[in-house]
Amino acid sequence: MDFQITDEQRMIYEYGKSLVKKFDRKYWVEKARQHAFPAEMYQQAADDGFVGLMVAEEYGGAGLGMLEMALLQEGLSNEGIPLLSLIVGATMSMG
Repeated sequence: MDFQITDEQRMIYEYGKSLVKKFDRKYWVEKARQHAFPAEMYQQAADDGFVGLMVAEEYGGAGLGMLEMALLQEGLSNEGIPLLSLIVGATMSMG
């Protein structure tokens, strides 16, 4: 059994790492102080097509699976970014 990730999966992981460089701890601390939703980061992830990662293509998502979601979360976790509910929420609400 081959456990190597594909180029697409590596890109998803790297995207998570790059997103947290743009929206770093300073951004999250400021949002926490303001008691504000991280709209800019969420919008960036949506614009880049990562909010609907596990949503079926027929509903406008990427149609990918849990492994790809886990790779995105791993990339995001490099800075401890709590984006899980924002990205997974869209999928989980669909049943």
